[in-house]
Order: sequence, then structure tokens, then C-alpha cells
Amino acid sequence: MRKTIRKATMAVAVFGLVVSLAACSGGSTPTATPAAAKGPLKIGVPLGITGPAALVGTWARAGVEAAANELNRAGGIGGRKVELVFLDTETDPTKAVSATTRLINQDRVDFVVGPMTSDETLATLPMLRTANIASINGSSSGITPKNAPLSFAMLLNASDQAAKMVDFAVKKYHAKRIATANYSATQGKTAHESFLKTLDTFRLKPVAEAEYDIPVTDMTPQLLSLKQGNPDFLLLVGQTGSDTGQFELARRGLNMENIPAIGNYATTFAAQTMGVAGPNAYANLNSVTWSAFGACTAKNVRPQASGFIDHLKSTLSTKAAATMSYDYAAVWHDAVILLGAAYEATGGSDGAAVAKWLETKGAAEADKNKLLVHTGWAMSKKNHFLFNVDSLALVNPGKEVAPKIFQRIDCD
Repeated sequence: MRKTIRKATMAVAVFGLVVSLAACSGGSTPTATPAAAKGPLKIGVPLGITGPAALVGTWARAGVEAAANELNRAGGIGGRKVELVFLDTETDPTKAVSATTRLINQDRVDFVVGPMTSDETLATLPMLRTANIASINGSSSGITPKNAPLSFAMLLNASDQAAKMVDFAVKKYHAKRIATANYSATQGKTAHESFLKTLDTFRLKPVAEAEYDIPVTDMTPQLLSLKQGNPDFLLLVGQTGSDTGQFELARRGLNMENIPAIGNYATTFAAQTMGVAGPNAYANLNSVTWSAFGACTAKNVRPQASGFIDHLKSTLSTKAAATMSYDYAAVWHDAVILLGAAYEATGGSDGAAVAKWLETKGAAEADKNKLLVHTGWAMSKKNHFLFNVDSLALVNPGKEVAPKIFQRIDCD
């Protein structure tokens, strides 16, 4: 592990980072890799390469490929080169099951990173558990130690996001009449339940609620129903930047743009949102995001984040760099790095052993690991999300303090 991390730390210099040696196993000597574990370490990556979320799939792919290249330049994981096995799910749960079945039975992967959505992930969890394969997925809801004992979610928990949004609306803006909107799939419904639960702690109830199906090309009916509640604050849990953009267009059409609002993942999908609603899409719409991609000033920017952005930009075309979601790509990058650290710490890819390490030592070791772009790690025996509510930042996606690092709105 020490040898791999030393080489990988040198490789991170291309990111423009000044980093120190960080042993992911906490300084202990990992058990020897089993003699049978020869050849490349295979990581299955089921993604929506085509279909409605193909653009998002390219972001995820860029992240895992960056991590694999970084590790391979340093000699691999436990002396084994990293081999990524991509399969297309089209973000369809049924196709995600087929892809995962192939990754397990034909490709015989050691780990899985993906799928991209909650519904896909929940459909694939049972087979990964049966095969004793550890995974880090793109779900934002429904992941618990009970139903996902070998799996961890890289995205921000929809419930945590919703709770943070309500808390900020009430405490910062002194909102009393809050209206909510969410899309109708698992993530949206989970967030809506959290809206209600958190509002109840303030002895509040939403003055209006709206739900919509994806894809949506006009949210005027939903916003009109919210307007009838005479809200002083709007909360949105959208799926992508497209529906967030439609939300903004409808706000303007109904003269609701002066009502403050908080959305989710607006930094991740900022380019899409502005593509729909124009460059002023975030004039009065803030967002929750990963803390590594929010800062109060340029001096506060996490060097791993700015370095990752610079490096990834250098590998992309001008068009791809302009539309890339660097925070999203970074969390897929970090998923590969974390699984590699767990492999070396435990001496293999046994799913149960890797999951136990992530639960008991993963967060503490991740905080020390200079190869990881993100920060605020929170996985534990009780939490199988890599992050929690304390890992979130509230930002203005329309203002950058550094390239793709957004202005925090909760600074003192």
C-alpha cells in the first residue's frame, strides 16, 4: 500500500497538488494478496452510456477513467493494474440488472462502481450481495446497512439534502410559507418525505406541493399550483439540469422569480440548466452541493478539487470541458480510489471484508488520503452513504470563486 500510494501521490502532481504520503491502511501492513488474485483488478462500471442520461454517463466515465489512469501510472492496486469494464444500462433498471449479471458471471469483476440512479441500484443490490461483491453506487436514496450491506452510495443522500434545504430556508431566510416541488421517481419522493419531516420539526407544513414526471418540457402547471399557496420560499428536488431549467422558466413566466429558492445538484447540472433557462438561471436559486466544490473565497478552495478540475480539463475537448460536471466526475473518481484503498488495506476484494473496512476505518482513512478530491467522509456501520448532512455546502451556482468552485452562501 505504501508503495502504491507513494507512486500515486507523485502522479497527483499533474493535478497541480502539493501532497504528502498518505497510507490508506492507516499505517498497518495489509494482509498479503491471495495467490489466486493475479492479472488485472477488474472494476465493473454499469453506466447510462446511451439513453436519457447519456451526458451524465460521460461525466461518470471521465471520473472513473481518471482514477484508473492515476492508479495505473503508480503501479495499480496491490500490484494489479486496474481494468474498467463498462456496460450500458441506458439508466433502465431492467437493463442495469442484465449488465450487473454479466459483470458478475462473465466478466468476473472484483468490484462494481455504479449504476447511476437509485432505481437501478436498488434493483441490482441483491445479486451483488449474493456474489459477495462490494460496490459504490450512484444512488441518492434507499441505501442502508440492512438492505445494502456490501454497497455504499457516493451521491448526496436525498433526505439529507432536503433536510439541509429546509433548515437553511427557515433559519437564514425566516421562511414561514414554504412550497415544495419534486420529480416522481425514488429520489424525488424520498426528498419530499424529508421535506415534510423537517418542516414538522419547525411546526410548519408546506403551503403547496407539486410532483412531476420525467421528462418534463413545461412546469407551468406545477408552478401555478405552488403560486396559489402564496409561498415565501420554494424548494426543488429535480432530476437533472433540464427540469431545473424548466422550473426557472416557469417561475419567470408566472412572475415568481423574486421568491427565493433552493434546489439540489444545481452545481452538477449548471450547464444544462443555463442551456434551458439562460445565463441568469441562478439569479435567485441557490443549491446544496459537495463541500469540496464550494468555498467562501478563492483562498478557501480545496487544492485537490481545483487540481482535479485543471487536470480533467486538460484531457477534454473545449466543448466537453464546458459541459463537464466536475463535482460529479470527482465522486466517481473517488469511488475507485476508495475501493482501491480498501483492497490494499484488507488484502483482497472480499466484499464483506471491504465493507467492514469502509464502515469502521473508511471515513478516517479517507480524510487522510490526499488522492481523494472530495472531503467530509461519513460512512459508518449506521450510514452507507459516503457523505451526510454535515458534508453539504450551500452555494450560489451562478457565482464562482474559482473555475467550477462555487460561492458559498452560508459563510460567516
